[in-house]
Amino acid sequence: MKKTEKKKRAVSMVLAMLSVVMLLGCASQNGKEPEEKGTGQSEGDSTKWTLGVLYLDQEVLMSYCSAGCKAYAEEHDNVKLVEYNANKDVTTQLKQCENLITQGVDAICLTPVDGNGCDQMISVCEEAGIPLIAFHAFVYGDVLTNVGFNNVGFGEMQVEQAASLCGKKGNVAIMCGKLDNQNAVERIDGNKKALEKYPDMEVVDEQVGNWNRDDAMSIAENWINSGLDIDVIISNNDAMAIGIALAYENAGIDRPVIIGVGGTQEGMEALMDGQMDATVFQPAFQNGYDTMELAIKYLEGEKLDETYKTDGFLITKENVEELYEETYGE
Repeated sequence: MKKTEKKKRAVSMVLAMLSVVMLLGCASQNGKEPEEKGTGQSEGDSTKWTLGVLYLDQEVLMSYCSAGCKAYAEEHDNVKLVEYNANKDVTTQLKQCENLITQGVDAICLTPVDGNGCDQMISVCEEAGIPLIAFHAFVYGDVLTNVGFNNVGFGEMQVEQAASLCGKKGNVAIMCGKLDNQNAVERIDGNKKALEKYPDMEVVDEQVGNWNRDDAMSIAENWINSGLDIDVIISNNDAMAIGIALAYENAGIDRPVIIGVGGTQEGMEALMDGQMDATVFQPAFQNGYDTMELAIKYLEGEKLDETYKTDGFLITKENVEELYEETYGE
């Protein structure tokens, strides 16, 4: 069995086991009808569709998104993908979008480098009559739909688990992703919403770790060197959580409770190794797969909602080994 097929099967099994609803349509009153169906190419009884996919990078979670997109195309003979990686460069992503338009793709699916800076891409797609779908990260502007995650729920789950581990009291630090990214903003909103229920859990610092291990590690080293008393650290992703754990390990002192988001392979391994206490599974593979499915549904005449959100679930020391084997095991 191919790795992508195994991963999709495993994730589906886990989600079913935990009674997770995977695709929730939102704002349905403003759902968009296809204004002009993609032309496609007729071949026998089916129409072949070409989807352009623009990735912001190919780091861990984005590689899972990409695997989900590819899995959908592998399962559907009438779907062809044309994919580009922008390596986090806004100008490059715009040029890649224009290239896809020149190639005559039927729809473009975008993971934005900058969700606030997509006006030109939106404009050129509108002029060409090509639907633009955003996924993985939110795009501000008139895209066909945003296919994202229940980030507020992720943030709430982090705090609830932290509260259970620290006795509902203690000093809390929050390690944020980039604040121009909706995923980070919504997770922090979820953290703070849940913390309102626990008056004895006080946020003593909030820093931007830019989603990466090294920045988070440096910030945690500053916390340690300054003597800041921290009982719980809530991180917007697994990579930063691991960087935080390494800072405490290198300093030779006991770490606080650390909880991440992602459920990445390295995140689960860190949890099993005792570097973290929990993480929230972010179903990036499913997000990519669902986006391809929604794009084809639209091209074939179905109405879409303005927003879709994929739920996650909590991974703890109690369930991590089984989930790791099902998701990443050979």
